[in-house]
Amino acid sequence: MTSSSPLIFELNARLYGRRFADITHSDLAYFRRLGFSHIWLMGIWRISQGALKVSKRFSPDFEGSPYAVPAYDVNPLLGDEDDLGRLRARAHREGLRILVDFVPNHMAFDAPLVDEHPEYFVRFDPDSRDERPEWYFESSRGHTVAFGRDPYFPPWVDTAQLDYTNLELRHHQTAVLARLAALSDGVRCDMAMLLLREQIKQQWYPKKSWDWFNMRMPDEFWRHGIAETRRVHPDFLFIAEAYWGKEPYLQQLGFDFTYNKTLYDRLAGRGWDALVDYLELTSREFLFHSLHFIENHDEERAQHVFGPEMHRQVAALILTLPGTPLIHQGQMEGWREKLPVQLVRRREHEANDPALMDFYAKLLRVGSDPLFRAGRFHPFDSGIRGLVSYFREYKHRRVLVAIDFREGRALEATHGHLSIPGTFFPDLTPGEYRVRDLWTGEFERPARLESARMIVDLEASRSADIPFFLLEIVS
Repeated sequence: MTSSSPLIFELNARLYGRRFADITHSDLAYFRRLGFSHIWLMGIWRISQGALKVSKRFSPDFEGSPYAVPAYDVNPLLGDEDDLGRLRARAHREGLRILVDFVPNHMAFDAPLVDEHPEYFVRFDPDSRDERPEWYFESSRGHTVAFGRDPYFPPWVDTAQLDYTNLELRHHQTAVLARLAALSDGVRCDMAMLLLREQIKQQWYPKKSWDWFNMRMPDEFWRHGIAETRRVHPDFLFIAEAYWGKEPYLQQLGFDFTYNKTLYDRLAGRGWDALVDYLELTSREFLFHSLHFIENHDEERAQHVFGPEMHRQVAALILTLPGTPLIHQGQMEGWREKLPVQLVRRREHEANDPALMDFYAKLLRVGSDPLFRAGRFHPFDSGIRGLVSYFREYKHRRVLVAIDFREGRALEATHGHLSIPGTFFPDLTPGEYRVRDLWTGEFERPARLESARMIVDLEASRSADIPFFLLEIVS
């Protein structure tokens, strides 16, 4: 992969507390200075009255889910479409791109489309599936419509399930993508795997034959929708929230990046040996098209899951792996409170962590280096328990990444000696080479290239304070 991978900041638009018109050049320049290339404006669409009322049943301070979309109109509390356009223009002048949400599986249960085109939605039909009446609602015009649903969880009772076996709905949703492509630079597609043909057949039409289903939905929506959007907007970015092992297929269908929940689960489970195996065995192409995160609005806070002891290591990992890192609002400040998307203000007052903020400011500057955003990736098993290591290579530069996941103890057994396969250096002759630490900016003890290996001396005691090494081999 030769193109540079984005570095994305997820900004909860309602929680940010600023109208689009009030987000200044200085605000945007701050994000750009940190190294971000894209801002995901999460939750900018208008909240329906029905979704607002439903949310109040769960908590009095809920203000409706931004994922129960009645129509793709800008939330008036944030501004209007012109304000979004001007914000996007300001962002472009600062070198930033704007991403927005596309929620393709469902709409708000009181969306105008439910009455205007009931055929666009899944309706009660015992001939197609075993029905549970409590998973349906009656629209204002008397249609019995399914709530939106992930098959492994109860329904989202503020939503109505779209039916992609309907050709006209697919045309409608392709037109929505065209509209969003005119307003933004890319979309994060909510629960993208729910639109796959196999999933729709299994969940909504298990009693129908495949011949019947193939006539109704002969191809994947994403293949056509992405291609049609890019025909007019060739650089438009598609990101899939995806699970269940469907990520490689969604990449094949045209998604630039898919969520990498497998990596997150390896990190959260502290399975360092499994992590080493995962990085060695996973396709490079897949990693380059993956979106890596250690928190987002659906997951618990990184400071809560990993604690101060491990937060820096996992952050360094996602910023130096191939693919796209996602940083969530509040992550850099060390917030611990997980905020439901229905909230527009924090429930708890948490002081920011200045040391962590300084750490992220430095890590993001380092991580925005083209070497990490576009360089080749060479993982290897160091043989040292708890040490995850790999090389990134870009043009004539080589950087060793070694991350100590044992709180400074991984290097004790080898007294800081790290042996690297000599096959990574086919163009170098045996001898000593200078090593520059990208984190400190200083030159360390030289590395020694022998016939079959390179030996790098790492300061074992340092990793207790700075739990990773980013070392450039200078030839």
